[in-house]
Amino acid sequence: MLGKIAAGVALVLVLPVVFIGAAAGSLDAKGATTAAGVVCGPDTRGAGQRSAASPGRTNGNAQVFVTPCKAGELETIVLSDPRIGLRPEARGDVAAGLIDPRVLQVLLFLAERHDLNSVGPLMTGHSYYVRGTTRPSNHAFGRAADISVIDGMPVSIANPAALDAMEMVLSLPLPLLPDELGGPWLLYHPAVRIFTRDHGDHIHVGWDG
Repeated sequence: MLGKIAAGVALVLVLPVVFIGAAAGSLDAKGATTAAGVVCGPDTRGAGQRSAASPGRTNGNAQVFVTPCKAGELETIVLSDPRIGLRPEARGDVAAGLIDPRVLQVLLFLAERHDLNSVGPLMTGHSYYVRGTTRPSNHAFGRAADISVIDGMPVSIANPAALDAMEMVLSLPLPLLPDELGGPWLLYHPAVRIFTRDHGDHIHVGWDG
């Protein structure tokens, strides 16, 4: 678990690994595409951690992105992305720097292919505990996101884009692969807790630490 936490903070360095096929869209080390014009990742100076880099959209060759993001840069990218429609409280959480970079990166990755709307709650507005339990929710620590509308349709079993979004999330490598994924479909992944209860109308993505 400590290794995963450290990897979540250090997403850029050495391994030029192609981890998502072109059909899934390209994702650089901070979650935005090379076409977006901003190539950066969390500052890993002195961390000595590894991460995966993806092919650039233009030529499909593996690349390594090593420029650290400036403070607030990743948040600005998410806030300005026209394909990510954040609820007001979620927008405030992002602007305040309260949200885990992995959440922001995965939102950007999904927005490569889909329009996301009614995104939230992220932190503000969600209960501290997972419903019906005494277990703290990952939302309480800024490590989770809920998405209720994809490609203009509410998330449900009648929305194929929502199924595609869940499958996209499960295609991610560490450290972007979440610990938990909720939604209308009970999919399978050996390393991810996947559940449908109370998640028939939205997708939930979360990290334990």
